[in-house]
Amino acid sequence: LTASVTVLLLSTAWFSNTSLSVKFSPLGDVGSRIPPLSAPLKGVHVGDEQQRTVVPQGSSQESSTNGNDNSNNNDSNKEEEEILTFPAPSDLASPNARVIVTPTYGTHRPNQNAVFAFAEGYKLNTYVAFIESLRQTGYEGDIVLSVSEVDRLAPKVEQYLKSKEAVVVYTAHWDCWKKNGNRLTVDKGGMRSTTNHGHSDCQITGLYGLVGRNGDDEALQDPRPARPVATARYELYWAWSTRYHPQSRILLIDVRDTI
Repeated sequence: LTASVTVLLLSTAWFSNTSLSVKFSPLGDVGSRIPPLSAPLKGVHVGDEQQRTVVPQGSSQESSTNGNDNSNNNDSNKEEEEILTFPAPSDLASPNARVIVTPTYGTHRPNQNAVFAFAEGYKLNTYVAFIESLRQTGYEGDIVLSVSEVDRLAPKVEQYLKSKEAVVVYTAHWDCWKKNGNRLTVDKGGMRSTTNHGHSDCQITGLYGLVGRNGDDEALQDPRPARPVATARYELYWAWSTRYHPQSRILLIDVRDTI
């Protein structure tokens, strides 16, 4: 991997289906597993109906739970324990909406760390360079990618991605419009990217859904207006993050900038 990856590895984001906490720190060992965190992560929580209290190590509340009465120090720790809450992204589609998008290839391992990347429209050599160089660092966690629809993948890309262990591949369906407002249509055998390589405004279909009467998922329309994929992809990342434990470490990375 290039130097840009090294820089990005210093920025670590933890996600869960109910929370978002961001912290900047050196990763050191980026192996597939991390030990359980000694205290809940502090930061921004998304979609938490019931706020969780963060008890930093050494705080008065931590001492109190061990039988020591340090209630006089509560005020000094009040700022540390404050948590901001926001609705989950799926709430905009419906308060009862849930993530229904599923991988085309591969399976998430909820207890592992993961690297998320939007990687649509590339040739085989780009995927090989990205995945193989990442593995050469010693990283053993999941690699989760969003790629072009299967019939638009470059030659041998599908076979390669299917052959790799711990690689989870999504082929999300995007509805896109050019900047002049005309709907983007891609003929079979045309451009590899259904999103026009990020130069169009898009909506994603089938990200959220509701449980139907027969127990089947009923897909909901994208509740947000068409926007650049560079923006929309982060909602896709959030959906993927719901497949992992809160203690998993998740890295968001740009494939094109690391090759």
